[in-house]
Amino acid sequence: MPAKVRNKLGQLLLERGLITRSELNRALEHQRLTGGRLGTTLLEISSIDEEDMLKVLGAFFEVPTASAKDLSEIPRGVLELLPRELARRYTVIPFRLRGNTLYLASPQPLDLSIESEIAAITSRLVRGAVALEVRICEALNRYYHEPVPVRMIGLMRRLSAGDRVRDTQPLQVSKSRASEEDASPQRPADDPSAVTQEWLSDSSLSDDDAALAGSTGKLVFDSEDEGEVDEDIAGFLDKLGPPRSATSVVGDSEEEGEEISAPERPQSDVPLVGPTLVALRAAGSRDDVAAALIDGLAPSFCHRLLLGLRGHQVNGWHGDGLGFSKERLEKLYFDLVQAPPLLALEKGSPFWLGPLGDTPAAEAIRGVFRGRSPSVCLIVPLRVGERTVAFLYLDNGGDGVSSAPIGEMQRVAREGSIAIERLIRERQAQRGA
Repeated sequence: MPAKVRNKLGQLLLERGLITRSELNRALEHQRLTGGRLGTTLLEISSIDEEDMLKVLGAFFEVPTASAKDLSEIPRGVLELLPRELARRYTVIPFRLRGNTLYLASPQPLDLSIESEIAAITSRLVRGAVALEVRICEALNRYYHEPVPVRMIGLMRRLSAGDRVRDTQPLQVSKSRASEEDASPQRPADDPSAVTQEWLSDSSLSDDDAALAGSTGKLVFDSEDEGEVDEDIAGFLDKLGPPRSATSVVGDSEEEGEEISAPERPQSDVPLVGPTLVALRAAGSRDDVAAALIDGLAPSFCHRLLLGLRGHQVNGWHGDGLGFSKERLEKLYFDLVQAPPLLALEKGSPFWLGPLGDTPAAEAIRGVFRGRSPSVCLIVPLRVGERTVAFLYLDNGGDGVSSAPIGEMQRVAREGSIAIERLIRERQAQRGA
């Protein structure tokens, strides 16, 4: 969507009182990082409901609208009027035939040239209607077997369930160092069954979802019980926290613990990934994976952090480096939507290289290293099949990581992902023995 159109749509939403200025700014930042349409972005961050968004799109484009219900039960005869190839090429759904007029739903009005082409092929008069992008993707999958973009799957599932939570409670990170520890968000009680249910109800991709996405590289388990895949991942991620050997480094006040010598600044501009890869291949536990990633990259990065992802909740797993606080890592917990770089990675971006941002979540991450702010950070995701299960965060303080060998770090992340998958398989095999 062109910037001029996007700005006018945002202004209309503000004028109608459907979103606040802060919600619009948040959506625009989210959109800048992940791309896509403004309406889809607002739905993703739960700033507006489906019905209101559709009404505004209709008013904005001055065309009729096509609701989820309109697209849910389309007569076969109507669908057969438009060849599948054209529906896919132009992202359009024929949903109604009145007399000789064929109504077409699309995310935004079609060009006149496209309408003319469809009119000629169908021998019908054509009239356009606007529909939500997510509902068009859903209909293309249902009627034309077009794979659903991974980004749309979670939103499609949530809208279909009628779930709309208006703004996740933001993190409260105090500006005062004296009260910073007390202000950190706390994790929910460690209830294994609750954690498992959270993952099952909110994992990034269920088996059915992966089928919708037409994925080819999805992790395949031998179990006939589809839910066991999620349970195995949930079990692996349950009660994440620093390995017992992890220590806190250099507190800035007596409240933060006794001083321990901080590690020296990295001496190498080229990460020594060989030993890290060897350690990952030999990892026999979750703690071994974390230690291999965090300790193995110590010669190259002064701040190293491993974050786990369960459903849409991000929490501290392991870390080390200058100013590292184990206590703050244990309290690190926030919603994925509060960290746009991580959200972009969860939706498929291969890496993040840039500033962490000024969100409360970013401030909480910096707090793990006593608030030392890098100019640039590198974050790579760890994935099991289609599921993002963790993020590896790296920086070199004020020096940034602008010359970071991204390919090498992606290689490390892939090896870490393989290690996690292997451990999950071993866990499954032991359970079945």
